[in-house]
Amino acid sequence: MMLNKRISFRKPRHTKSLELQFGIRLFALIIDLMLIKIFILSLTGDSDSWQTESIIGFSEITFLTLPVYWLYFAVLEGTLGATLGKLFTRLRIYNSNGSKLGLAKAIIRFPLKVISMISLLGVLMIDINKEKQGLHDLICGTIVRRV
Repeated sequence: MMLNKRISFRKPRHTKSLELQFGIRLFALIIDLMLIKIFILSLTGDSDSWQTESIIGFSEITFLTLPVYWLYFAVLEGTLGATLGKLFTRLRIYNSNGSKLGLAKAIIRFPLKVISMISLLGVLMIDINKEKQGLHDLICGTIVRRV
């Protein structure tokens, strides 16, 4: 008996916005960190901090400039739904229900993102999780989508 069902080998349309998300998000983060570093360098004139930074970007000088990082991420993500790196890579952050993120949630999301990056497990969850959410996204109830 023949079945009249077709087998489709096309990717579902919604996966286009999800594919390679870890790599795109990492690229956006690198852009953001470079922009912040250039800004801090222009204020401090401390070119030696480039050599003393660890691979993640945390050192003594980072803890002194942590408010700059926090403001950058919280204000841009809270108001625009994206940092400059995310805007460049056409990524936007939303609440899980699709609404705007908001400043309060962006302020809370930043330290959770730092913890996710330090633990690495939180960020590696992005490629494992069906909705491509990191630990910080799951806790805050946020999603990152390509627009």
